[in-house]
Amino acid sequence: MPRSRVMDTMMELLAPAGDEAALRAAVCAGADAVYLGLQRFGARASAANFTPEALEKAVAYAHLHHVRVYVAVNTLVKQAELPAAFDALQTVAACRADAAIVQDMGVLRIAREAFPALALHASTQVSLHTAGGARWAATHGVSRVVLARECPLAAVRAVTQTGVAAEVFTHGALCASVSGQCLLSSMAGGRSGNRGRCAQPCRQAVAFGGESAAFLSMKDLCLRDHLPALAAAEVTALKIEGRLKRPEYVAVVTGLYRRALDNLARGAFRPADARERNELLQIFHRGGFTKGYLMGAEDAALCATARVGHGGLSVGQVTAVRGGLATVRLTLPLNDGDSLRVDSRTDVELRYAGRVEAQAATLRLRPGEAVRAGDAVYRTADAAQIVQAQALTEKPIPVTLAAVLRAGEPMRLTACDGGTSVTVTGETAQTPLNRPLRAEDIARQLGKLGDTPFVLHGDAQVDAGEVFAPVSALNALRREALDRLTQARVMAFYGAAREEVHLAALVAHPQTPTAYGALQPPDPAPATQALNLVKTVAARFPDPAMGQDLAAAGANLLLYAPVDLRADALAAALTCLPHGAWLALPPQVSDAAFADIRPLLLARDCRLGGVALGSVGQLGFDIPLPVALGEGVPILNREAARELLAPEIAFSVLWPEMSREDMDALAPQGWPTLLPVYGRERVMLLNHCPERVRRGLASGRAACALCGPNDRACASPDAALTDRMGYRFPMTRTRTAEGCVVAVHNALPTDLAKHDARRRQLGAGMLLRFTVETAAEAVSITRRFARLSDTGVAEPSATQATAGHFLRGVE
Repeated sequence: MPRSRVMDTMMELLAPAGDEAALRAAVCAGADAVYLGLQRFGARASAANFTPEALEKAVAYAHLHHVRVYVAVNTLVKQAELPAAFDALQTVAACRADAAIVQDMGVLRIAREAFPALALHASTQVSLHTAGGARWAATHGVSRVVLARECPLAAVRAVTQTGVAAEVFTHGALCASVSGQCLLSSMAGGRSGNRGRCAQPCRQAVAFGGESAAFLSMKDLCLRDHLPALAAAEVTALKIEGRLKRPEYVAVVTGLYRRALDNLARGAFRPADARERNELLQIFHRGGFTKGYLMGAEDAALCATARVGHGGLSVGQVTAVRGGLATVRLTLPLNDGDSLRVDSRTDVELRYAGRVEAQAATLRLRPGEAVRAGDAVYRTADAAQIVQAQALTEKPIPVTLAAVLRAGEPMRLTACDGGTSVTVTGETAQTPLNRPLRAEDIARQLGKLGDTPFVLHGDAQVDAGEVFAPVSALNALRREALDRLTQARVMAFYGAAREEVHLAALVAHPQTPTAYGALQPPDPAPATQALNLVKTVAARFPDPAMGQDLAAAGANLLLYAPVDLRADALAAALTCLPHGAWLALPPQVSDAAFADIRPLLLARDCRLGGVALGSVGQLGFDIPLPVALGEGVPILNREAARELLAPEIAFSVLWPEMSREDMDALAPQGWPTLLPVYGRERVMLLNHCPERVRRGLASGRAACALCGPNDRACASPDAALTDRMGYRFPMTRTRTAEGCVVAVHNALPTDLAKHDARRRQLGAGMLLRFTVETAAEAVSITRRFARLSDTGVAEPSATQATAGHFLRGVE
């Protein structure tokens, strides 16, 4: 009978499916669920992805094999794209997929309202780090949160204790930046990772500390040996990254995790042996594996600075070179067709051709290629492993067949898979003219399941008198029974209750995508709707001593962004702020960190006017002051505004990836907003320190004392990463009890002074963001924009600047 995966007590194994071949590989290798994307609105736009027709077939195929399908609709969506996003959700719901993975809060709102049978998972792009964030998501219709990769195991456990299902990444590529908060690809080339088009500039070498290396490039994650700890934390699902990976990768990784999980369920779990670890390394890795933030890896243990591509598996060393031939002493066998790389003065890549060798092999070099004795040889693709992965097939579905044949009556056949049963009728059985059909002959013919996903469990049971029926009639009866069983099995896996909800929604909720593109004000409107921010000059600054001077220079809304979020340091800083200044939280704040500073917000002598949030999940914090939505909370469409702008929200900040046309389409005049008109965009938010990586430090992050009181970040008063074009990306830090979180800022500041007429048309106030500017520079810039607010006359910037995405937007 079908393999039981004890789904109520076992962690779900969730595999990537970038195309139909990868989907089949995941199913054959034992995935409990797959995640995939349509050809629009998925965070992996360069994957093959699925058309609506292909998605329908994919869901039916997966459900036949009792594998769930989650569809990623997890990009940020512009106002003009809402009708198309609605259509995408409608396709996902109509195909009866098991869930949609979403980032955009407007997409979340549409899906919850229009497609109630569709479960909703909050993408890792939402930047959820806390139990409070998970609870907030649950109140907005989310049944599962895909936690940020930066979460330690204790944070995961805190989320699961809320009752919200938690999904964590367990294998594959890691992002250097906090997901959902990375603008590096869009700032560098207009390809937004938040819209599925990340160009992965973080994998390139950068200069830092007198060295050049890929200081931002992360090792691949592997938690194969940590499954018991994840189970103890009550994790719901283990996610394998890789929608851009080939099907063989999906098959190998899924299969190895499947076996480990099955052993865990049987009480026979053991760490991976050398063979299993080599299989994982062979199929793909970057610089070996890391156990990730989840299991406590830090800094140098997270990063692969020397090589950003596949490292391969060490198989030997060159011992001699003669002419165009190199002799290799092997430590692992070579197979005909293996792909190899020799690490010489430059990488030499070649294909091995010859018989299987275990001791030594001869490699033929192409003209112009040179290697040296002592060079290491790595296998980048194992031909035998690839063939084995390609040979996987679906596990046949056991069925029982029971037939009743009576002369003069329609033949009946019942097919059952152990949970679902169907009965079909066929042609009328005949009275035999000569020899009647024997029951065993009928059973043999009905049992020829051939090219079907089913296998006969036992013999077909036949209750027949003296009858005759043509073989063609028996074949037709079997085909119809199996077709009907396929349909019934698929629908039974989806569930009768969900089907009722789905059908009821089709009747009760008109499917009107154009309604979601209409320009209507958010409802409910914020309580501060009457506040006119057009004359507001807001200044965001890191040094509390700057507050008074910025106010004197013309800033009438102060946002303090602390460089030290620890309670003692923050308490001292707050006493220096002018009354009414706001606290601007960074995008990543743990539950413990907020619990430490919350008493400061409750204090009777609290001087703060409110708190500006750094990410969506922080809406789950219990904040006893007015609240605003800061730069890390994206609102690109009116449905997102309706979802996020509750009456208590004082104002929001326009998302930096929007162009002026995007802002016009959003038409934010209906609620108080600030437009960032000056400042360096934060292009990345790192949980590892490039200086600690450079020094090879892999522990002690929380107690690190490399930075002095005047260091901006990474033990330097002028810390910056320099790319291959010579652009310097300055870095700043926010100190927390867990260690520093490092912000990487754009090489040039954004300056929109020349476009102030458009800001006024938007009805938005000014937001000046100071990060690496001196106090004197910040005051001068504030005065310049304050005069612009009063007179409407733009003065030129004293330094080179960019208009950011205001003019060009993103793909």
